[in-house]
Formats: sequence, C-alpha cells, structure tokens
Amino acid sequence: MAENNEIYSESGGIKKALSLIGLVLLIGSISAYAFYVRPLWDGHTELKADITSKQEHISKLKEKINSFKLAEEKMNVTTDVQKLTLLNSIPVGVNQDKVIEDLVKVAEGHDIDLRSVSFGLSEGYREDIGALKINASFEGNYGELINFLQGIEESSRLFKVTSINVQVSQFEDLEVKKVTFSLSMDAFYQE
Repeated sequence: MAENNEIYSESGGIKKALSLIGLVLLIGSISAYAFYVRPLWDGHTELKADITSKQEHISKLKEKINSFKLAEEKMNVTTDVQKLTLLNSIPVGVNQDKVIEDLVKVAEGHDIDLRSVSFGLSEGYREDIGALKINASFEGNYGELINFLQGIEESSRLFKVTSINVQVSQFEDLEVKKVTFSLSMDAFYQE
C-alpha cells in the first residue's frame, strides 16, 4: 500500500508540476500577446485604415479620370496632338508674363500696336479653373482689328473677349482711319 501511495504521490506531484508548467506557459503566452502580438495588431489596424483611405482616394481619382474621358468624347478629342493642344489652351498657373507674350505675338502678327495691359484675378470660374481678367488697349486700322480678333480666337491659349470698346479717328488730310480699341477678356488657367 505504501508503494501505491508513493505512486499516487509521484503522480500527484507530476500533475502539480504539469499544472504549474501549464500555468507558466499560459502566463507566458498572454505576456507574449501583450508585448508582441498586440502592437502588431494595432499596426495592422492602422495599415488597414490607411489602405481604406487610399482606396477612397483611388476611387475619387478614377471618377475624375472617367469625367475626363467623357469630356474627351464630348469634345471629340482622339489624338495626342488634340489633347496637347487642349491642355495648352488652359495652362497650369496664372503666368501673366506668358499671357503678355501671347497678346504681343498675336498683335504683332496682325500689325496692331499694344498700348497698355492691366490684370486682375478671378478665382473660382469653374472647379479648378481660374480666369485672369485682362484689360488691354490696342491701336491699328479697322481691317487689322478684325484680323486681330480672329487671331485671338485662333490663339493656342484660350481667351474669351467679354467686351470691346472701339474709337475711330478719321484724319481729314489723309484718307486713313485710325482705330483705338480696348478689350476686356479672360485668359483661363488651371489652379
């Protein structure tokens, strides 16, 4: 019987030792979870939120691309040259110096003298499109004026003439009419 008690006592000690080892392993795994797995889980949650926000941004960009494609179809823009021409007609940024160059180029091409130019910004013309308000005065003859206006319409940059004020001076000794005209126009740019 003493032999049986020793076996039970050894077996009870083994059970207690195994229970103690199991408890230590359980505490160790909880500690490992708290120190190692939990920060990884938090990082995973942050990455998941970041991925979600990026997916929303991607879907907004896809919507914008689709609207651009629809606009291309509406305007019948099929070649890269047409796309480049369209993009150049409304350049990025205000660039008043480039606007002056464009006006001088058109004026010189039609024998018109540019007398003065003044600018003012008009933001929010349309979404992401602003307009540079331009008041300019020119001098030439009537035929040159008509050709100049056609040159403005055919310019690579998009101009919209909003008003024209024309003054005609007749020189009696010479059969010449001098035309002074003021234009108010908008030059568009991408913000």
